[in-house]
Amino acid sequence: MREAQTDCDNKLLSQKLMDIETQKQVLHNQIKRQDDEMQRVRHELDQSRVRENELRSQLNEIRNQMTDGVLRQKEDSMMLRIREAESTQALGDLRQRIAELEVQNQELITRSQIMGHRDIQEKLLEMQDEVMRLRLMHPMTRRQSLSTDHTRIDYEDSEDESLSSSLSNHENQRLSSSVGIYSTLTFQSNHHLRQSTPCLFQSTNNTKTRCRSSSTMLSSPTLSSTTNEIHVE
Repeated sequence: MREAQTDCDNKLLSQKLMDIETQKQVLHNQIKRQDDEMQRVRHELDQSRVRENELRSQLNEIRNQMTDGVLRQKEDSMMLRIREAESTQALGDLRQRIAELEVQNQELITRSQIMGHRDIQEKLLEMQDEVMRLRLMHPMTRRQSLSTDHTRIDYEDSEDESLSSSLSNHENQRLSSSVGIYSTLTFQSNHHLRQSTPCLFQSTNNTKTRCRSSSTMLSSPTLSSTTNEIHVE
C-alpha cells in the first residue's frame, strides 16, 4: 500500500513537474515575444526620435530662411524707396535745370537779336555818315554844274537816291536775314530741347512767350526807324 501510494505520489509529482515545465516554456516564449516586441518598439521609437530631430532641423532651417526672406524683403523695399526718392529728387533737379537753361537760352537769343540790331543800326549810321561825307566833299562841283548841266544834276540826284535806296534795301535784307537766322536757331534749339525732354517745358511757356513778344517789339521799331532814317536822308 505504501509503495502504491508512493508511486501514485511520484506520478502526481511528475505530472505537476511536467505542467510546471510546460508553463515555464510558455512563459519563456511569452517573455521572448515581449522582448522582441519591446526591441521593435524601441527601434521604432529611436527612428521616430531621429525623424523628429530631422524634422525639427528642417523646421528651424525653414524658419531661418523665412526670417532671412522677410529681412531681405524689408531691405529691398527700403532700398527701392530710397532709389525712388533719389530718382524723384534727380528728376526735380533736372526739370529745374532744364527750365533754367531754357530761360537762359531765350535770354541769350534775345540778347543776340538786340546786339545784332544794334550792330546793324551802327552800320547804317556809319553808311549814312559816309554818304553825307561824300555829299559834302563835292558841294562846289555840284554848284558849278548847276549853271551848266541840269542833266548831270538830275543824274547825281538819281544816283544819290538809288544809292540810298540800295543801301536801305541791302540793310533791310540783312536785318530780315539775321532775324530769320535767329528765329531758325531759336526753333532748332527749342526743338532739340523738346525732343530730349518733351514733358518738361510746360512751366516755361509763359517765359518764352514774353521773350518772343519783347524781341518782336524790339525788332519792329528798330527796322522801321532805320528804314525811315535812310529814306529821310
